[in-house]
Amino acid sequence: VRMIMTDFLIRTFIKDSENINNRVVRRSYGAMAGIVGIICNIILCISKLITGILTGAISITADAINNLTDAASSVITLVGFKMAGKSADQEHPYGHGRIEYITGLLISLVIMLVGVELFRSSIDTAINPSEIDFNIISIIVLIFSILVKLWMSLFNRKLSKKLNSSALHATSIDSLSDCIATSSVIIGVVIGMLTGINLDAYIGIIVACFVIVTGFKSAAESLNPLIGEAPDSEFVAEIEKTVLNDERVLGLHDVLVHSYGATHIVASLHAELPSNIDLMTAHNIVDELEDKIQTKFGCEITIHADPIEVDRKITTPIYTDVLKSVKAIDQLISVKHFRITKGYAKTYILFDLSFHNEIDPISHAKAKETVIKTLKEMHPEIEFIVGEKA
Repeated sequence: VRMIMTDFLIRTFIKDSENINNRVVRRSYGAMAGIVGIICNIILCISKLITGILTGAISITADAINNLTDAASSVITLVGFKMAGKSADQEHPYGHGRIEYITGLLISLVIMLVGVELFRSSIDTAINPSEIDFNIISIIVLIFSILVKLWMSLFNRKLSKKLNSSALHATSIDSLSDCIATSSVIIGVVIGMLTGINLDAYIGIIVACFVIVTGFKSAAESLNPLIGEAPDSEFVAEIEKTVLNDERVLGLHDVLVHSYGATHIVASLHAELPSNIDLMTAHNIVDELEDKIQTKFGCEITIHADPIEVDRKITTPIYTDVLKSVKAIDQLISVKHFRITKGYAKTYILFDLSFHNEIDPISHAKAKETVIKTLKEMHPEIEFIVGEKA
């Protein structure tokens, strides 16, 4: 049922739904998610508020207020996607895509504020308890709420995965936390009906703590891309594979990926090309690779051509010295990705050290320092750049 309903909404309200890198399409998805959230949460808020007032249960009334703030979060989602869909301008040359992350952060903050308020009101109720008139209608309303919220969680999770949206992911987590919170309220209601024991306030405290923790975790997930997190390793691997599939490329390094929103990725890398090809050929190779990556992954990329010395008369003696200096430290260390590039004023030797699992990770940095010092004594005119590979 969940899949049928979600797919129906997508088919009905989203044109060209598979073109998720298009700003207009993403904005349509955000608008749909926001409107669905507003409608569902207002319905739940009204039904719970009436039930809470009639029964006098603080936990049900607090749950109603939680739904009201969820409706406000849906408004934030709606506005956030609209703003994120704006085109780049002079002040924001990389577009407005990161507003989606800010939207997710705002929703998370709202979740935490709701949790704090619920905690405060539950403490007040625990200190000053009141009579509660539980009935079967209360349970029916709460079960209906759980079913709606579960569908909303799955609905927003599907959209968040499809769009890679932190805002919708935060909304999905919030809806799931609401399911758990409302389930706790039901437990309290059932115990109250069967035993007459009033656990309303204590259930409210537990729910409040859960909501606060959920909001904190969601905020951390939204904050990471704003601060600048490491790029997706699979995405980087696919870019590297595309470049290395070109037989004219000897290797690559310094791959950098920056995200300015889910639809705007900017990347750069150094492609290692034979030093004996002319400048025009190198330029054409780089242009071809940039076009291929932009077409395949939909990201902007700049590729720098690094000339690599391929003359064995030059490379073999230096490689022998490198190998000797490494093996003198430990036979379990191997040399990978050895290459020589000649700059205008200096010659650069680049290679990576691969350490066996038996070697203590703490000693890796010391080994690299020793290798560089040994090689500099043997070849003071050369600049050595040593990395580390698994």
